Amino acid sequence: MNKIVNNSILAFIGRLAIICNFFTLLSLLIMYVKWVHFPGILSSYFIGLGIVMGPIVNISFLIYWAVFKLFKQEIIIPKWQTISIVFMLIVQILTAFV
Repeated sequence: MNKIVNNSILAFIGRLAIICNFFTLLSLLIMYVKWVHFPGILSSYFIGLGIVMGPIVNISFLIYWAVFKLFKQEIIIPKWQTISIVFMLIVQILTAFV
């Protein structure tokens, strides 16, 4: 029972991270491409969800994933999801310092 609950929490955080990563890409598109125009409230929502919440969710997912690996519990998450979250965290860190 405990493994099911832990994996469902990890799966939820992973899905939330994928959604935030999508909004990160969308907000980077808004910031760096001049011909993309969204209304002010909508672009503020995209940037808040992507740039602000994205790294927080990605880091929390990776910490939770590392704890699973440390205690050698079975993880039922697709590998592409973990790889894309790590890649997007690297992109978010690089864009924060550029």
